[in-house]
Amino acid sequence: MKHRLTAFFLLALLAIRPSAGEVSVPAAEEDPLSIVVTQVPRSSDGSWNRAMALEKRYPAGSRIALVRTGPATSTFILSRGLEAAGEPAVSWNGKSVLFTGRKAGKTNWAIYETDLTSGKPKLKVQTEGDCAAPAYLAKNRLVFACSEGGGDSEYQRWRIYSASSHGTGIEQITFGPASATDPALLLDGRVLFSMGRKSAMGQSRKPGDSETKAFQSRPLPVEGHPGIDLGRQKWSGFGLLTINPDGTSLNSFTGSHRPPFYKLRPRQTADGKRVVFVAGGTGERGWRAGQTEMGRPLTALSELPVGLGKSGGVAPERLSLGAVEPLPGGGFLVAALPGAGGKKSWGIYRVPKGGTKAAALFDTEDWNEVEAVLAAPRMEPKGRPSRVKPSKKSALLLCYDGLGTREENPGASRAAKILVEGWTAEKLEAGKSSTSSLQEIQAQRGKARAMPKGPLSAVVEVPLEKDGSFFLKIPADRAIRIWTADAEGRTIAACNWIWARKGEIRACFGCHENPETAPVNRLIEATKKEPVSVEFQEARP
Repeated sequence: MKHRLTAFFLLALLAIRPSAGEVSVPAAEEDPLSIVVTQVPRSSDGSWNRAMALEKRYPAGSRIALVRTGPATSTFILSRGLEAAGEPAVSWNGKSVLFTGRKAGKTNWAIYETDLTSGKPKLKVQTEGDCAAPAYLAKNRLVFACSEGGGDSEYQRWRIYSASSHGTGIEQITFGPASATDPALLLDGRVLFSMGRKSAMGQSRKPGDSETKAFQSRPLPVEGHPGIDLGRQKWSGFGLLTINPDGTSLNSFTGSHRPPFYKLRPRQTADGKRVVFVAGGTGERGWRAGQTEMGRPLTALSELPVGLGKSGGVAPERLSLGAVEPLPGGGFLVAALPGAGGKKSWGIYRVPKGGTKAAALFDTEDWNEVEAVLAAPRMEPKGRPSRVKPSKKSALLLCYDGLGTREENPGASRAAKILVEGWTAEKLEAGKSSTSSLQEIQAQRGKARAMPKGPLSAVVEVPLEKDGSFFLKIPADRAIRIWTADAEGRTIAACNWIWARKGEIRACFGCHENPETAPVNRLIEATKKEPVSVEFQEARP
């Protein structure tokens, strides 16, 4: 198999012409690889910032290149004619690549595609906002993230969309106040993505809060550190969630409640057993690699230790990672910035199967190589039929037991009702908070008070059944948040913002229940009645 793969790479690259003026580097001591790389112009200090704002992450001159490693390294530019480009994703057949790019003149970032032999980008998707983080879905569809459009990019929220392979039929598949980005397709057909959430009053999480053993020695910041710029929004973390390609079946995979609190760029390994991701770091450590098991993603979180091998001897604590990409036969490609030996530029390294020491694969003098993906065919994941019913305007939500809430308010009594909060979109502006009315209530929880309605939310009160269950008919494609409260209106706990698509039927076990356990099988009281219709009366500023 090893020789067949080598022969394939050599044949696939016969049509690729080396570009003049490129710097060759010593190859790693393994078979040559064809990789698609993001190259960012190197600054005087070699720094690079994985900022939320694309113009900071990929400054003018950033480009996508096809690189053949080996004794005679060659580079072929794939983003010709664009001012900047980044975030490459290779197609299942290994013949084309998607990426985000921008033309000169401060135009919006859009999704482009090019085949690996022409280097002539074709526009696929362009919207009023910026588009980024593209990936291939099954059945000739694409998935990507887009910002709200207009205004300061540091105040933009990101949503995930899908479209046909031609860039038509664009459909929004995530909703609500949180930013969703970095979609990746799992082998079972679900979309795994990163979603940022804010703490209760827009305050940042303190470093070291709720540390787990796997990351206990390295507390994590939230407002930025060397290697990241989260802008001026106060995100308490980025967790990983899953949805179907049509936006149905939103579920937490491994949230932002446990460290590492920032989980970005998730990727499933070729054997389907693990997910690796870029994990937030602190101080000199910067970013690192995290991993978890597909079977128990919440409890199997651990660090993926990566250090440099013969070329540097840099320990994992001194190595910053910008991207982690699994290889088909095991091992990983990583974009890394060593922290010792005077090395000040990002390069691409290869981590062997079962190993932790990375060997230099591609690193040039004038560029920071910050992302890399293998240019080779892969198995196309399964497709999933859509459960969205376009003619419907509502969805159904059934909760098994709201009494099983993990109490967060010692001053409240037993849960007696729920408060359903509907999010109303608003534009983030400099100096203005997006704190909702119920977040204000949470800050004063334990006090009996009426439910005020602010411009950002609307609230509906629904009593719980005797067994703690409830059955709701909710507006489709609108983010809601459910709070449990006692009879006097003291709030107890709340779930994160969720949504349901048109005609979808969703169910949950309770508030903050353990998703790795199943409830007792019994007849649910709420199912004996018609669902309670939730209709929000929009509050006015």
